[in-house]
Amino acid sequence: ETPMGWAKDYILTGEITKALDSTAGTDYVFTISVQGHGDYPSTPMEGYTPKIKVTNFPVAEQQASFEYYVNQTHEMDAFVAELIDALSKRDEKTILVIYGDHLPTFDITDDDLKNGDIYQTQYVIWNNYNLQIENKDVQAYQLSAYLMKNLGMKGGVISRLHMSHFDKEDKEDNEEYLSNLKLLEYDILYGNCQAYEGVNPYKITNMKMGYKPIKVLNGENAYSHIVIRGRNFTEFSQVEINGTVHKTIYNGPDELLV
Repeated sequence: ETPMGWAKDYILTGEITKALDSTAGTDYVFTISVQGHGDYPSTPMEGYTPKIKVTNFPVAEQQASFEYYVNQTHEMDAFVAELIDALSKRDEKTILVIYGDHLPTFDITDDDLKNGDIYQTQYVIWNNYNLQIENKDVQAYQLSAYLMKNLGMKGGVISRLHMSHFDKEDKEDNEEYLSNLKLLEYDILYGNCQAYEGVNPYKITNMKMGYKPIKVLNGENAYSHIVIRGRNFTEFSQVEINGTVHKTIYNGPDELLV
């Protein structure tokens, strides 16, 4: 973890590759990294020695905060390099999309940024089989559809609406496109699903936490506790008995105590 208690990004490389290895077919893995999140320390932290030193920061009271952020970003950059290196060695066609969804928690304004917009972010698309994708400005909600279009995939009804818009993009079409998008979203969420001829094709399914199967092998009373033994428990595992969740002590991936 970082000194502020966030998980570091480098642990994600192994988790992503394990998720890819956990199934025989293709995978869609959505990964959220948190290392650079705030709040940031307002004064230098005891016992923390940053690799990069920041001096003469224009806002003196934020210098320690910015120095901390710069050093976390430095490690995040190293993670991206490690992840790309790991993916490039896999014998499987792989596409990696990287983007940020918000700026750090400093008093950043449009005037501080080269692109002049705090709501814009760069994105990167990397792949290991020389797929050529045009550099294009898109809305965040269009990015997956833009990627699928380049892959020759049709996608669902909303993705197909996005794809049809990419080929036009004049002002008049944009207004009609956004109106149709709103109408389509309403139809699927609250309407009669006319887009699917009245029958929503997506069914509720049972979901599970993580890519490793969690198994309970046995349980027994010992030393005023119930000892639950099994496989792939985590610090967030909780034991439920007859519908009641009990305070659970994580004693390792193979043992929980209640």
